Amino acid sequence: MKRDFSTTNIISAACEYMNKHWLVFIAITVVSGVITSALSGSSTINLNNIDTNNIQEVLREVQQSINSPLAYLGRLIDMLFTAVLLKMAYNAIDGKKVDFDAFKMPVMNYVNYVAAGILVGFIAGIGCLFCLLPGIFLAVRLQFASYYTIDRSLNVIDAIKASWHDTKGNFWHLLGADILIGLFMIAGVLLCCVGMFYTTPVAYIAFAILSRVFTESSDFTPESEAVAPTAPVAPQAPAFQQPEEATKVNDQAGYTKNY
Repeated sequence: MKRDFSTTNIISAACEYMNKHWLVFIAITVVSGVITSALSGSSTINLNNIDTNNIQEVLREVQQSINSPLAYLGRLIDMLFTAVLLKMAYNAIDGKKVDFDAFKMPVMNYVNYVAAGILVGFIAGIGCLFCLLPGIFLAVRLQFASYYTIDRSLNVIDAIKASWHDTKGNFWHLLGADILIGLFMIAGVLLCCVGMFYTTPVAYIAFAILSRVFTESSDFTPESEAVAPTAPVAPQAPAFQQPEEATKVNDQAGYTKNY
């Protein structure tokens, strides 16, 4: 099902949410950046101890730095903080309180978010081995998997299936949106890297809004939520029939659809 949306309007709406809750969004971004940078700095390449004219030695040193335990720990912490940032973004969209209580998500939300990110990256990487285009196609179609683990509390498999299902027929529109939002994020880096503390949260909020555009009309039913058929119940005598219970309606917090 094709979705109709304006990327510029989505970015504009994300900026409004950011301006309203800028303190908490910038705080979470700064803390995540400081911790990640500190861990990455501990595994920085020491050019004084290697021959920079020897390409193989430089590449070997780079590989060791990337694959160091501290580098992996830094990437893990960055993913966990991003999960919290996304939870804050969805709270802002739903008109809920945006604060550090977002850290109190169920542990499985964190686990599924990290696992979905790693698995989608692996799938897209495999696609890139054959050709760049298949990798890009898979990355775009599965980009909401991690978001669904936070917003809909789906497990890894259901989140990937849901993203693949919801994005069908929207590849080119989504690719254009990804490029535009990515350029917006890069613009913050160009502003002496200070602007990234504003544009990075805005980008994640924009992607959160974009994911909602696809879920609000989705007919995907996760297997974990499928209800098994129950055996028919024998009819009761009229004298013992219970009054029919009123149907319960779950009111979901709305958000202004100005995109």
